[in-house]
Amino acid sequence: MHLVAAQLAESEPEFAALTTEMRRVAIALRKLDDLMPLERDIENDVQETLVLERSFQNHRTSSSDILRVENSLGAREIVRKWPASLAYAPEVDLWAHCRETSEIKDSLWDKARKERFVVDLKIGRKVAIDRGLNFAYDLIQKAECEITGGSEGHPGGAFICFDGCGSAFFELTDEFERVGWRVHFDEEMPSFVTVRMPQVHTVEARDAEWRKLARDFNYDILLQTGLTPR
Repeated sequence: MHLVAAQLAESEPEFAALTTEMRRVAIALRKLDDLMPLERDIENDVQETLVLERSFQNHRTSSSDILRVENSLGAREIVRKWPASLAYAPEVDLWAHCRETSEIKDSLWDKARKERFVVDLKIGRKVAIDRGLNFAYDLIQKAECEITGGSEGHPGGAFICFDGCGSAFFELTDEFERVGWRVHFDEEMPSFVTVRMPQVHTVEARDAEWRKLARDFNYDILLQTGLTPR
């Protein structure tokens, strides 16, 4: 795997080592990066940037290359397959639209996403998570489980991965399933689970599903840990 970061400066040796075409890609990445609503707060370990993840080290980009956001828990999410040209990138526009147009209301989910969470996932550095994941992160932590990945949805594809190390693990997964989320247990490691939001196609529908989860979730299961919801 080979990475080209949008913040790669032309004065850096890594830039000089790129082929002519990949230099053009790096410059195009930087321009796109500047236009996107990425969060940057270096003092608090938040430095979101676009990264091109390449499957092969060759002279040209290919359809197997992917564009993602680094320094985010949703970094595992593919923002889009690498295009032949950056002149038209609807998936990137949609990702940005999700951040810019989601209306803040008065639910527990909305209150949680007013903050920026930077968490330690034991991968050697702190990671900023999507604000829309704050509620789920807090909920899973209070159930004494550990979140390991996820995305708030841009707008579809919202998911949460967590490790069932807590006493309320099965109650937690049952509750996600009861409110309509799909639950998938890892066949090789049953203590790892992924829960997915029902399919949506708009920012409004995504936000409605998050608010439904916050409204309908049975918080009594947290009493087993002696904790209460945020």
